[in-house]
Amino acid sequence: MEISEIRRALLNHALDLYSKQGIHDTTIKHVADAAGVEVGAAHSIFTDEDQLLDECLMEATEPIVSAISFAVEEETDPIAMIDKSMRLLDQFLVDRREIASIFFRAMSEGPDSMRKVMNRSFYPSGFFEQLAKMYEQGKIAIDPATLSFLLDSMVSVSHVNIDSIVQMYPSMDVDTFLELKHNSMLQMLRHGILPPKE
Repeated sequence: MEISEIRRALLNHALDLYSKQGIHDTTIKHVADAAGVEVGAAHSIFTDEDQLLDECLMEATEPIVSAISFAVEEETDPIAMIDKSMRLLDQFLVDRREIASIFFRAMSEGPDSMRKVMNRSFYPSGFFEQLAKMYEQGKIAIDPATLSFLLDSMVSVSHVNIDSIVQMYPSMDVDTFLELKHNSMLQMLRHGILPPKE
C-alpha cells in the first residue's frame, strides 16, 4: 500500500471509530488495527492521537467550516448570520451523521474532548469571532459564550435524537423536523438575544 493509501485508510477508520466509541477510547493502535495497518506505519504518518484527531476532524469538517466562513464573512445582522450558519450546519450534520455522533460523544466525555473537537472543526469558521464582535457592538444582548452553548445544544441534541423524533411523529420527515426546529430556534433568538429597542 502507498503511504497516501495508508493515510486515507487511517483517516477513514479514525472517523468511524471516533463516531462509534469517542475520542478517549480511540488510539492509533485501534485505528491501525481497524485499517489493517501495522502500528509502526501508522505512527510514521501520525505521531500521536492529537495529530490524528486534528487531521481527521479538519479534513472531515473542512466543507462546513468553509461554508460557514463564507456565510458569516460579510453578515452584519446577527439573526441572519445565525440563520445561515445553522441551516448550513444542520444540512451538513444530516449528510454526515458520523460527525454529529462525534460531537455528541465529545460532549459526554467532558470539556477536554469537546474543546478538542470544537477547536479542530467549527471554531476556525469565524462564526464565534463574528458573534463576539456583534456582542461588543451591542447587536446581541447575550454574551457569546452563553449564546454558543445555547446554539450548540439546539443543534447537537436535535441531531442525536433525530431518528427517534421522526419515528415518534411518522407524518414528519427529517427536513420538516429540521425546518420546524430551525424556525422555533430563530423565533426564540429574535425575542431573546437582541437588545431591547429604545
